Order: sequence, then structure tokens, then C-alpha cells
Amino acid sequence: MNTSIFFSIAAILIGFVNYYTYLRSIVRGETHPHLFSWLIWFVTGAVASYAQIAGGAGIGALPPVISLIYFLVVIALCPRFGYLKHSRFDWICLVFSLLAVPLWIVSKSPLLSVILVTAIDGIGFLPTIRKTWDLPYSENLASYCWGGVRLFVSLLALENFTAVTALFQASFLLLIVVFVGVTLLRRRYISIGRSSKAI
Repeated sequence: MNTSIFFSIAAILIGFVNYYTYLRSIVRGETHPHLFSWLIWFVTGAVASYAQIAGGAGIGALPPVISLIYFLVVIALCPRFGYLKHSRFDWICLVFSLLAVPLWIVSKSPLLSVILVTAIDGIGFLPTIRKTWDLPYSENLASYCWGGVRLFVSLLALENFTAVTALFQASFLLLIVVFVGVTLLRRRYISIGRSSKAI
């Protein structure tokens, strides 16, 4: 078994832990995913997966393709369990994200399409960041950590490591690290505020 196959299988298995952790927390009412973020991530994930395959990622493209099914399941759960208070800011993020598809079609360039969806994927995180800033316990951070590990291992699985094949996953890994860090700081700030009020 070569290293790409090994890391690809490992990323898939870690992904299942990530998916199970997050989906269980949704059904338990502990997590309230922002519908717009997940819609954006599905669109950008689909475009980026196609670009990775076209760019020669090989079996390393399998984990992100499988994650698209996970995105669809979360989207299906959002009407019942998700966060549905969409602000004007959230709508702006959604509209801008949908520009990825026509721009990708026009560009006909795998690298440009990955750059576009990577930037718009970051925009897709903004509604979740805004929501979690107000409600810092509305996301399951353990699942995001598992997701970060999955992305790191997915990068190791790439048969052809280039900007086209690696940029999307690497940038999302960075976003997860920032998101988890900011959310933990926000939780600590609120906890300190509650403690001072109690005193």
C-alpha cells in the first residue's frame, strides 16, 4: 500500500469520526449549524473537488468527494435543527458565494477556480462566525478539530501536491484553526464576565 492510499483511507476514517460527532450534536440539539454556510461549503466543495480531480489529485480527491455527502446531510437537518435567523450580511455572503460557479465556468482554469472557491469558502465561514460570536456554544468544536485533522491527513494523501490540489484544503484547515481559537476565546470571555457578575 503506497502512502497516498494509506493517508486517503486514514482521512476517510477520521472524516467519519468528524461527521458522526457533528451530526450527533445536531440531533441532540447541542449544535445549530448555519444553513447558509453549509450551502456555500457544498457548492465550493463540489467545484474544488472537480478541480482537484482535473488537476491530478488522484485518490487524494476521494475524502473531499465523500465530504459532499456529509454536507448534504447537514443541509437536510438545518430546517429542523439549524440556525435560521439570516441577516442581510448572511444573504450577501450567500449571493457572493454563488458567483463561484459561473466564474469557474468562464475561467476554464483549475487553478483560478480553486483560488475563487477558496476565497468564497472563507466568505462562507463568515455567517457561522457571526452566529457563533453571538452564541459561542452553538457549535461543536470537537467536530471542527476532527475536521482539521482530516484535512491535514487529506493533504498528505495527495499524489500530486500543487496549488491546484492543495490550496482549498490547506486554506480551510487554517480557517478551522482560527475559528476554534476565536470561539474558545469568546467562550472564556463570556465565562469570565459571568463570574465577575456573580461576585
